[in-house]
Amino acid sequence: MSGKGWGIRLDEVQVAVDSVTEAAQTFDQNLELPGRIEAGAARVPIGATEIVLSAGAEGVRPGMTGLVLGAPDLEALVARLEADGVAFERDADGTVRLDGSVANGAPLEIRATPKT
Repeated sequence: MSGKGWGIRLDEVQVAVDSVTEAAQTFDQNLELPGRIEAGAARVPIGATEIVLSAGAEGVRPGMTGLVLGAPDLEALVARLEADGVAFERDADGTVRLDGSVANGAPLEIRATPKT
């Protein structure tokens, strides 16, 4: 999936679950979408996007917990966010994080991706 003009794509849909193993089995058995379990999470690929199923932290209800987007020109996107006065945090690796309150309830991570 690509955003118009920015080349933004949807890389991950992050979902909290009660049981990583059971959730992965559900995707495999009911939808024929096999995943792989690594580092305590199941990654279920759908095209170029992955659903990442992980155990919810205490107090986190099962359901979508965030989206990870990829942007080939992350610096231009950051400049646009700054110009528009959008609040965000920047990790040491350059990842941009927007709180759910800024993005209609879904926390966003935006990472640099190779230009194609």
